[in-house]
Amino acid sequence: MNFKESMNYLDHVPKFSPKDVVSGTVAYELGAMRALMASLGNPEQHLRYVHIAGTNGKGSASAFLTQILIESGCKTGSFNSPAIEHFTEQFRINNQDISEEDFARILTRIAGQIQKNLEKGIDQPTQFEILVAVMFLYFEEQHCDIVVLETGMGGLLDATNVIPAPEAAVIMTVSMDHTEILGHTLAEIATQKAGIIKEGTDVLLYPQKPEADQIFERVSREKNARLHRVNVCQKAKKAALQGQYFDFAFNPGQKNPDPAEDAYALQNLFIPLLGSYQCSNASMAVAAAEILGQKGYPVTESSIRKGLKNTVWHGRFELMHSNPAIIVDGGHNPEGAVMLRDSLLRYFPDQKITFIMGILADKDYHRIIDTVGPLAKCFYTVPVPNPRALDPKRLARELSSSGYTAEPCDSIEEAVNQALRNSSSEDIICSFGSLYYVGQIREYLKSK
Repeated sequence: MNFKESMNYLDHVPKFSPKDVVSGTVAYELGAMRALMASLGNPEQHLRYVHIAGTNGKGSASAFLTQILIESGCKTGSFNSPAIEHFTEQFRINNQDISEEDFARILTRIAGQIQKNLEKGIDQPTQFEILVAVMFLYFEEQHCDIVVLETGMGGLLDATNVIPAPEAAVIMTVSMDHTEILGHTLAEIATQKAGIIKEGTDVLLYPQKPEADQIFERVSREKNARLHRVNVCQKAKKAALQGQYFDFAFNPGQKNPDPAEDAYALQNLFIPLLGSYQCSNASMAVAAAEILGQKGYPVTESSIRKGLKNTVWHGRFELMHSNPAIIVDGGHNPEGAVMLRDSLLRYFPDQKITFIMGILADKDYHRIIDTVGPLAKCFYTVPVPNPRALDPKRLARELSSSGYTAEPCDSIEEAVNQALRNSSSEDIICSFGSLYYVGQIREYLKSK
């Protein structure tokens, strides 16, 4: 297959979606994935990993850590989903996308093996599982020193979790999302996330609510894993639209973090990424880098500083334009909405926001509306290129019934043009609600 044929093949493969799992159409388990990997020679067994799970912050922490490792001289593979601008960006080595030719070549091999497996009665893998298999084969053949691997959903039964014990398991924030799949309590969701903790590994834990924290402590103890609670930086010491400065201190293995006793401290770390939450995400990346340094990876203070400074991560409170300010944010769940609201209040206090909003129907959009709504001047609702998308007309009705001015748009381009037409140079426009349309709006804004 060439690249076009490969994309057509993927379009005809079952896509994972929560409603299909609930209805029983698609299984949420690792049987088909493990069988596929075994038939391909288990390439995942020949690589080393940092595995990252959590409700929010996975992508940003992954981006920070990946850049730190690159600056340290490691050949670093990274896998992130979904793609923002280009399909091939999900598979990167030292920030370089897989070529279309390599992707098509590897997928051709996998498709052939899947056909043989089907003839033996082995279940058909989902599209996401196939992409994970491409990633494993590509990073193995390119001899990556380490892979920064972001889970898709949950952890325990996520397709990425066929790997052996990682160098570090990083657990970011855990909150209520994908409840129909992961569980209806925080403890149930945390149990799924804790599934990436394997025997003897190091666990970097973001501050959690008690019911989640207890799960991670128990699973770490059962797996003889070393649990490191990270005292993340919650607020930048200096923040502007050009970036943020923060201090970070870390004492590996400390049960109850006390900044006064932290053994490892760095001051005046700079990140170009905006958003009130990014200092916390960067803190997790620095803590993971410190653990890797203790394991012999060539991480230095210089590579940490350079890595943070040079990190690029699109679609997370990203300033795309000034006068008017246009922010693009991938916040797509209640916790993400809180982070977005806090960031808008920090950078644009006392200003009303023109929101462009598109969201998936299986998200808790009522809570999201309640969170950001009080900041709104008005809303323009847009279609999201995903079969799970909420119709923009329905979203506009929901917003209107909550007392907000909302206008449905047939396209992202229409929404942007409407928002610009009705904004002065002093106004703020913010697009949010789903990562699935971030790439489209970024491309359109760049074209204008």
